[in-house]
Amino acid sequence: MRAEIGPFPICLPLPFADMNLLSSVRRDAIERFARHDIEWHAWSPGPSDVKWPSGHLLDSQVQCVNVLLSLAREPALLLNLVRQVEPGATHLVSVEDDSPVAFEWIGHKDYLGEGRGLPRHRGRFCTSADALIVVQRPDGRTGILVEWKFTETYDHAVPFRGYGGTDRRDVYRAAYDGARCPLSVRPPIEAFFHEPHYQLLRQALLAAAMVEAGEHGIDRAILLHVVPAKNGALRAITTPGLTAFGKDMATIWRRLLPGPRVTYRCVDSGPLMTSTPELRERYGMLVG
Repeated sequence: MRAEIGPFPICLPLPFADMNLLSSVRRDAIERFARHDIEWHAWSPGPSDVKWPSGHLLDSQVQCVNVLLSLAREPALLLNLVRQVEPGATHLVSVEDDSPVAFEWIGHKDYLGEGRGLPRHRGRFCTSADALIVVQRPDGRTGILVEWKFTETYDHAVPFRGYGGTDRRDVYRAAYDGARCPLSVRPPIEAFFHEPHYQLLRQALLAAAMVEAGEHGIDRAILLHVVPAKNGALRAITTPGLTAFGKDMATIWRRLLPGPRVTYRCVDSGPLMTSTPELRERYGMLVG
């Protein structure tokens, strides 16, 4: 039984948490997450044991779902987003549920060895991208792993050991030291143990493994960071071990992942949050 806390002025009451999703995508989103056993972050209890999303109005996962499912309903708009980072994209490729967008993507296989032989679950306790989009190019396919941020910022290092005592460095060291690691330079792995760099490292390793396996026919990948231009605190985060590669997050990762096999890109979420009338009504005041 989940303990109830609150109420808070930026959270919907639990019986109305599903309304954090836009009306046009609400049913589709809830059914998709249930069908694929995808975890909503800080989920809310819905009827008949169905999990609803968080009622937090600033939840970045909910915002990601609202925006990308809205754009998936108007493929030309989604393709315009993709062409910002992959100009040669000719069309979208269906990846799941006859849709060009899949959420909390963890890869077809446990490439990073996080499950230790046990089943993994999308959205919890393993590396996942907030969304996956695949596009066709004239000469191949590109997988776009989307990591969506809103108000997040981070002021603490990530402990080397997890709650169960596992050394996180050992979990990812084989992929980091291996031939398929996509980073152009490799500082000591300890340099990445501060968010968002720890998350980006794991997603970069996942993207490289997906390319090597040819998931969805992709031969290259883009790690797409969607971050509000106004979230300067997040964009400025560095670590002592990474400052040699840049003075802010995006500069560092453009240096570490120059491509072509895995490329890092960072875009402002503001224009995306107002790209349809329904999105504009929901988020327009926040973009300002």
